[in-house]
Formats: sequence, structure tokens, C-alpha cells
Amino acid sequence: MTQELTLHFCKSEAWNISGSGASTSDYTFVFILGLVAILLAAFLIYKRKNKALLCIPLLLSVICIGFAYGANTCLSLIDKDVLKFNFIAKEKVKVTLLNVDESKAGEPVYINKGETYELPNSATPPPRTAPDYWDFDGWHDKNGNAIDMSIPLTEDITVYAHYKDKVVPLQENYSISNFMTKGKRGGPQQGCDIYNGLIFSGEDGGHVNVYKFSDGDKGDDPVDPIGGFELASSEKDNHVNNIEFGLETKPGASYPLMYISNGKVGSKIEFVCYVESISEKDGAFKSELAQTIWIEENHRDTWRAKGYIPIFGAPSWMIDRTRGDLWIFSAYQRTTPQITTANWQNEYIATKFRLPKLSDGENITLTADDILDQAIFPYETCFTQAGYMIDGKIYYCFGVGNTNDLTRPPRIRIYDTNTKRITTGYNLDINMEPEDIFIKDGFIYLNTNADPDPRIFKISMPKE
Repeated sequence: MTQELTLHFCKSEAWNISGSGASTSDYTFVFILGLVAILLAAFLIYKRKNKALLCIPLLLSVICIGFAYGANTCLSLIDKDVLKFNFIAKEKVKVTLLNVDESKAGEPVYINKGETYELPNSATPPPRTAPDYWDFDGWHDKNGNAIDMSIPLTEDITVYAHYKDKVVPLQENYSISNFMTKGKRGGPQQGCDIYNGLIFSGEDGGHVNVYKFSDGDKGDDPVDPIGGFELASSEKDNHVNNIEFGLETKPGASYPLMYISNGKVGSKIEFVCYVESISEKDGAFKSELAQTIWIEENHRDTWRAKGYIPIFGAPSWMIDRTRGDLWIFSAYQRTTPQITTANWQNEYIATKFRLPKLSDGENITLTADDILDQAIFPYETCFTQAGYMIDGKIYYCFGVGNTNDLTRPPRIRIYDTNTKRITTGYNLDINMEPEDIFIKDGFIYLNTNADPDPRIFKISMPKE
């Protein structure tokens, strides 16, 4: 609640100057101002030799000094029917217009307490979006209830813009087949990537199995890995949610740097990306930690201070190898149906950074000053898994794969960070949990988790 000081004129038997809602410091200030006015008058008389100039500053000084004695101070004159100057403090209430991510959806409005206000029929979508891609659907409170603005406002109020559910153009006549059934796996399947004809398939906790890509497309019989190794970052909390090969190779290593997303919400390493260097000798693989990348601990405050939207976690660190950038795909809040119960409550957020080099050091902390760009997308499907990025486009999978669980269906969505739009998507008919994606030779390869036979599916690229 705020106060607005206004000047009111009315007929009176005397000329009163009174103050309302001022403090002792206010009166002191005005008193000093009066003294300054007297000094100014003396200066003008001295310089101009014109006593007529004395009347204006002298009158002001008398008024200011009189006002300085307090709200009840007045100067009564003999004449009747003159103007009365009365300083009246009117209470105001503030109407704040926000998006669900707390970004500004409109300029705040101040109205007199007890009055009504008609909300605007449009809103400003979150920053770094394609504004014409968001369809405004009215104002609601924090819980999604409609706002009744016909009731006079007696206290400050915050209202939130809602946007209509985004309808994504879906792929229909696409091909999907079992590319590989993975044998001899030890734990739940997670991140996956390919390099030089070898598929590196991660497991929860930090083990990686290595399969030959050429062993795929040979039926449903399980394919055994040709090797495996423990990540240097292996631990109970390392979910290995995403595996990405980078661009740089550490001297003496056999493969480019491997970027490991933890992705376990609530873990002490929730916002960390491990960068590992893989070597191979006589079919034996070994990994060592080359670099650790963190997001600053207080990122929710620092990002917002810089105009960026904070994220709930870092489920997928992705390397755009065509452009040399590092991206984090996440959301404003968790994407489980227990937390995000309606689409309007959330939005997907892709944040771009420069890809650190090994020469930058072993421990890198990314701050708000390191952000190069951010792309905000409407939320229309839930339960993030992991994804793959190429030339500014994010191929991301969602859901748990249980066709009977309609709250977490298996899906793929393609996000264009250039246009900030969802270009297309796949609603998959598989009974396995999508985990991660890689792209090779014009096909999408979807790594899944299932018991007892986890598979990699081969899916045709979208027709756009």
C-alpha cells in the first residue's frame, strides 16, 4: 500500500497550511529549505538592489518554516473566504502483472484504495520468446483461479498471465524400429552418445557400456557390449542422465571429451556437469576427470537480476557441435505431474553458454555474466529426460514409456532456439522409458530403459 500526496483547494474562514503523513525529518528538511530561501532573498537584494524581489522567496520561507512545525501547524489570517491549502495523503493499492516465472507481464498499476480496476486484455510474454507464439488466455491468481476485479480493491494484488496450451504439429507417418536390444547391462539405462562407430551407453551410478553401432539392425536378439568402464565421477548420486561428446580431445586420450549430466534433483551435484577424458588400449577403456562445470550456487537471484529466467535444475547439458556452444535444457520448476499440475504453471528454458576449454581450468563456475542467450518455450508435455543438439535445434525426449500412464507419455519434441518455437514432435507408441537421443546418418536414435531388455529405437527424421 502506498500514499499519494495531493493538494486540495476549498473555501474556508482562514488560510490554513497543514501537513498529513509527514515525519519529523520531513519538517526539518522543509525548515532548512526555508532558511535557504531567506539566504537567496538576501543574495538577490545584494546583487540586484531590488527590494521587490524579496517578496517571493520571503513568502516561500514563511510558508516552509510554518509547515515545518508539524501537521497541525497553521497560519491564520484575518480575511475570510480565502483559499485553504490542505495536503491530503490518499492510500493507493498496487496491481502487479506477472508471468508464471515472475517476469513482468505488464507495467504495475496504482489505483485509489476502494476503487475497481479493469485488467488489460493482453499481456507481455516471458522475455526471450517469440511473442506472437504465445496466445494470451486471461489473468489468474497464483493458484490458477480467475480474478474478480469487480470487487473494490483494498490491498495490493498480484495477477498472473495465462497462455493457451500450445498445439504442436506432430509427425504422423514416421518410421520406428528396434535398432538394438542391449545385453549384459548392469543397471538402469540413462545417457547415450556415439563416436567413431561406438555407442557409449551410461547407467545410473556411473557405469558405461560400449557397443558397436554395426551390431545394430540385426533383429531382436540381445547385443553384448565390447567393453565397459566406470566414469571417474561415478557415485550413487551420479544419474548419468545425459552423455555428450564435445569438440576438444585431451592430449593422449582416445576420444573427445565426454560431458556427463547428473540430472538428479535435490542432489548436491544437481547443477554439475562432469567432463571426462576417455582412453582405450587393447580394448580396455579408462576414464579420468578432466574438468568440472558448475552453475553458481545462488543462480536464481543472479540470473533474475540480469533479466534471465532461473531453472529448477540441470537435467541435460548439451553440446551443439555444429556451432561450438554449451546449452542447458531445463524448466522453471520440476516437470513431474505432482509439481506441475497444469501446463500454464511452467515453461521450458534453454540457456546458452560458451563451451569452456580445458585451458580455462579444472573447475569452472558459470555465472549470469556467462550467459550468451536464453530461449523460453511453452510447456505442453512433462517429465524431462535428456536430448541432443545440432545447429541450434534441440531434440528432446520426455515421459516414462508406460502407455497406461497418461500423465507421463513417451514423446520427442524439437525446439528451435533460433525462432524460439517448437517445430514438431513425436507422440511415441512404445512401452519403454525414453532416456536420451543421438542422431546419425539422418536418423534419430532413442535410448530407452526397460526390464529386462532395454532397447535403442531408430526413428526417421521429421518432415518439416
